[in-house]
Amino acid sequence: MPQAVIDGALAAARQFHDQPLEKKLELRINTHNLGYLPMRGNTIRHSGLNKNNMEENEFGLAPHTDTGFMTLLAQNDVPGLNIGTRDGRWIDAPAIPGTFIVNGGDMLRRWTNDRFLATPHRVINRSGKERYSIPLFFDTTLDDPMSCLPNCSSPDNPLRYEPITLMQYMLWHQKKNLDALAAADTPGR
Repeated sequence: MPQAVIDGALAAARQFHDQPLEKKLELRINTHNLGYLPMRGNTIRHSGLNKNNMEENEFGLAPHTDTGFMTLLAQNDVPGLNIGTRDGRWIDAPAIPGTFIVNGGDMLRRWTNDRFLATPHRVINRSGKERYSIPLFFDTTLDDPMSCLPNCSSPDNPLRYEPITLMQYMLWHQKKNLDALAAADTPGR
């Protein structure tokens, strides 16, 4: 993909988010008159809240793996994406113009019985600039059962995961995170 296309998309995101919220809410973008929805987790990630994350436990986007199959992420001229290694270190994702970062997700890990792992990543924006990213998430339908691919298990490599739908997985994942938050907020812990 030409770098000019990526740069143009990131510039448009910057220009849009520089507007006051009231102006953004005026935008109507489809036949149902729906427009900008200021919700966390939307398709454009903005990590300007912590422009100068300097503490080890502060993030623009906390460490996680994507729950779906795969994510394509256009390169950004503002650094901040870190990739987790298998030995627990964090490395800066290289920004190679005209390329995409491909993050494997939890469903890829399950489908391949851990042959391909989900990519741990986080965002720490130390640039002092606003940082935008435009991810493209690839997922399955919510109710199709996902089972290990036939060539990814054997007697020497038995199945690690039971079949599950994306909806079941997402509910399990959300409950796991909410339970962890509730435990952290419990007095005496």
